[in-house]
Amino acid sequence: MRLCVILILIVLPVSFRCYSQSALWNRTLGPAGGSVDDIVRVDNYLLVNAGPGGVYRSADDGDHWDASNIGLPLNPHCYALASSENVLFAAIAGNGIYKSTDFGGTWVRAGSELQGKTFYSLLANNNDVYAGSSESGFYHSANGGASWTLKGKDLRQVGHFLVVGNSLFIGATNASSVAAVYKSTDKGTTLTDINAPVTSINSMAGYDNAIYVTGGQPTAISRDYGATWTTSSIGTTGYYMLTSIYAHEERVIIPAGNSTLFVSQDEGLHWETINTLSYKGVVNTIYCEDNKIIVGGREGIYISNDNATTWQEKSKGLLNMIITQLKATNDELFAGTGVGVFASSDNGQSWNKRNDGLEDNSPAGYIGGVVVKGLHVTPDYVITATGKGIFKSANSGITWNLKRGLQGGDPNNYFQILAGDKDRVFACEQGQQHYSTSAGETWATRTDTHFNGMGIINAAVRGDTIVVLANENILISNNFGITWESSRVLPTYFYPNEVAIGESKVYLATYQGLFVTDNLQTWTKIQGLPVETILSVVKTSNALYVGTTMGVYVSYNEGLNWYPLNNGLSDGFVAPLAFNAGNAFAGTYGSSVWRALRNNLNVTPVITRLKNEIEYTENQDIIIDVENIVVSDPDNVPGDFTLAIRPGAHYNVSGNVVTPEANYTGPLEIPLVVSDGYNESDRFIATVNMITGLAEVSNGFELFPIPATQQINFRTTGAVTSWSVTDLTGRRILYKENIQMSGEAQSIDISQLPDGIYFIELLGDSNQRQRFLKH
Repeated sequence: MRLCVILILIVLPVSFRCYSQSALWNRTLGPAGGSVDDIVRVDNYLLVNAGPGGVYRSADDGDHWDASNIGLPLNPHCYALASSENVLFAAIAGNGIYKSTDFGGTWVRAGSELQGKTFYSLLANNNDVYAGSSESGFYHSANGGASWTLKGKDLRQVGHFLVVGNSLFIGATNASSVAAVYKSTDKGTTLTDINAPVTSINSMAGYDNAIYVTGGQPTAISRDYGATWTTSSIGTTGYYMLTSIYAHEERVIIPAGNSTLFVSQDEGLHWETINTLSYKGVVNTIYCEDNKIIVGGREGIYISNDNATTWQEKSKGLLNMIITQLKATNDELFAGTGVGVFASSDNGQSWNKRNDGLEDNSPAGYIGGVVVKGLHVTPDYVITATGKGIFKSANSGITWNLKRGLQGGDPNNYFQILAGDKDRVFACEQGQQHYSTSAGETWATRTDTHFNGMGIINAAVRGDTIVVLANENILISNNFGITWESSRVLPTYFYPNEVAIGESKVYLATYQGLFVTDNLQTWTKIQGLPVETILSVVKTSNALYVGTTMGVYVSYNEGLNWYPLNNGLSDGFVAPLAFNAGNAFAGTYGSSVWRALRNNLNVTPVITRLKNEIEYTENQDIIIDVENIVVSDPDNVPGDFTLAIRPGAHYNVSGNVVTPEANYTGPLEIPLVVSDGYNESDRFIATVNMITGLAEVSNGFELFPIPATQQINFRTTGAVTSWSVTDLTGRRILYKENIQMSGEAQSIDISQLPDGIYFIELLGDSNQRQRFLKH
């Protein structure tokens, strides 16, 4: 008879990883249309600098966009994008310059010496690449980004590059922070201030011998490579913001905000005003091809295919929105952004902008979007604060009504934050605080010296308790704003992000970690998180969730142990979080909103051991049942597990039955996994050592029964003078000497031995040794 014993090797999961079979998180389809800078074309692709979303690409002339960030670092914030001869370059915050030679499909680092640096501007001209440093000067590469040389050390911030003719033009500030245009005929080695009539520089463009510079002054124009200059008063009257410019041959287009384009067909001598653009905000960038005009701003992309006669928003798939507020009911989901409120009634499958009636305090022409300062959402109404005031909607944000305007009298004043709980709502205006106990219908205004000079960041309300977060302080009221006290988390500077008020404790997310208090004065740092920067925190009845710069984590025991919930989440910057009955939602910095089924937010189970050894006899199958598996599951959800045996070498699997390969000797490594219905455990390796040579009768030496439980019997045809039992290490456990036996059976009591493999050795006429299994 042949025996084997299964020896257990536990393979523990790698720290802070999730091993779900399918993605836990999936990106919703919005909100779409985040900020866009730099539009370029390579081959048949359009690409845009999507800011905090990295780089996006369209293969259908802008009808749909997809992220194009393979090879870029996690959470790539793109500051500039440029191309030359179908080669792309991207400036990524804190990570230097990246290069793509496959139209943005993949990216590689361009020059190791730029690693860790930030650049605000880029120009690619054949093999010459220029990158404007965020510190001072600029870097030049003469070999397509392979190596770089620092130039222009006397310049401060370099914001713009332009090549006209054989000369390089640079828009920058000098050592005295004065804006100027510099010219170089040797690729930036020597620079000459060409005395352009500028006080600030927003954009530069040029073609042939002409140069155009927009900024906080009349547009400066040179038609002789910068030797002499004239100015155009276009856009200097009325409310306009000239932040981008396009020039090709004699055609010049300057988007001016307020739905306006200024167009010249004669190098800026005469201008036509076109007011057809459906986007009122400031235009960051413009790109043209024949009759196609594309503009990008804070609210996505707008395209005209008929030379500015009609326009369409083309932001489908452009999921680079920065989410600052996120609230959910069982029926609707609301996201607050820097360009207004977005709502979804199908858990993120589709989104609609809900800004009808909302206002900000941006002057006409300088519109940057409706900046949402807070959201309070109930099944019956929604309340928000913008820079202009407090607004309420009773129809899910379809229309809004102003309920409280600015009270301070300063036209530059603005609201800082809004938070609520049921019918109680708190809002903070610069210098004043507003309170409503009537669901935002009526308001009381109070001032308190505690708020003087405070930079208000966030707030939370629960019943009569209000917690307000400021730059260097926390303000607390237990009587709905009648009196306030201040509290500090750390004696040194700290930066809070979000607060969650629980039943008996308050949790604070900061850049220095997660803190908790039960008295609103003494704060304790919660240890165990793998990341220091905590961006958001939510307390539910049985769990504590945090959003961090490395994704989402959960604790089921008040922060003693933490588990990652990041499978499928490609954006690490998560703030804020929201929940309804069936879903969890994560708002991100530059990647819009993600969704996970709430039932899937349980922690991945782990197989810790087998309850009992598994026996195998020759010509029999190995049966492994889930009842013999010990599983650890911190959240105990759902509590029932299914076992799966993975295929491997030298055996076949059918259900829970393992059939070893015929006549195979050696180890079998059998991976086991369990599933709790949502997540699958890491592999648990059961190593099966196939032990051969354990015959019932071998050279007249018979052992029985096998396996043995209480006693093992042996019989031999030869004379025996002593016997001994040893374990796998060779340690002698039982023995008997000075005996005389031949042919008769002898019994050995093994009832006290632990289960396992042992050897019995006989000495006498011939020495014999065999193995047996005790079970």
